[in-house]
Amino acid sequence: MTDVRLSPPIYTKPALGKSLTERVVLAVFAPDFAMRRFLERKFARRARTDRFGVIEALAFGGRVDLWQRYAAVVEAAKALGGGARTVLEIGSGHKGVTQFLDPSRYQICMLDPFFLPAPEDTRVRSIVADGAVLPFRDGAFDVVIAVDALEHFPRRQRAAFAAETQRVAANAVIIHVPAVSADGRWDGMDLDRRFNTWHQRLSGMQDRNSVEHLQEGLPTVEELQAFYPGARIAGDQNGRVWLRSMLLTRIPFLGILTGFVYLLWGKRDAHKPPWHGCLLVSTKSGG
Repeated sequence: MTDVRLSPPIYTKPALGKSLTERVVLAVFAPDFAMRRFLERKFARRARTDRFGVIEALAFGGRVDLWQRYAAVVEAAKALGGGARTVLEIGSGHKGVTQFLDPSRYQICMLDPFFLPAPEDTRVRSIVADGAVLPFRDGAFDVVIAVDALEHFPRRQRAAFAAETQRVAANAVIIHVPAVSADGRWDGMDLDRRFNTWHQRLSGMQDRNSVEHLQEGLPTVEELQAFYPGARIAGDQNGRVWLRSMLLTRIPFLGILTGFVYLLWGKRDAHKPPWHGCLLVSTKSGG
């Protein structure tokens, strides 16, 4: 991948451009970034995961795909009832599931391989560690979750990741991941390729996450079934709706309206195949 420009890492803020052009671009886009942050701070705590409405469109207007992924995982965790009080999230980033689960009701541990600032809520534990070698005893957490993390592990480490998540989970493992399948019902690779091509045309840079997906290859549904025997697997994020949302949200100023576009025209088709995302729920009872 020499001489290929990638978008900034998802865990860092964009560096101040050195050239005059870069400084002008940052200055022009600053109001867009500020408005998105303001709306998220204002409405995110009131957002729900059991439905997508006006509040959710305001809070996650520029990140509909993030709401979709976490909403599916959180609702699956809530369905466990009292069996999901302690939660480990692998590959959480700075906020992760804390945007959607109340830390006063759940004991949350966020784990990520990068050195991140401490979570905003001091009740949340934050650990820097490798998701394929978890530093916890067997059954340490009621539920282990990972939202779009598995696909960023090299293929040779994915079986170890799956084994470790099952080892430290007392009751369930819940994973959301872009995937492909032999029957074509999941088509994540083609969707990522199309999004990355568009991203490069728009910004002059390839999308970092998409490049990692394309380099290592997305997990197949068949692999996930082998990693987690007996798990319940469901499609999530209709490919056309996902791609449209991802494209629109990258457009400055207009992207902030993505939530309302999804609310009015995308939500009704969001769970139809072919899918980009896969929701996997593996419980100790077998499904």
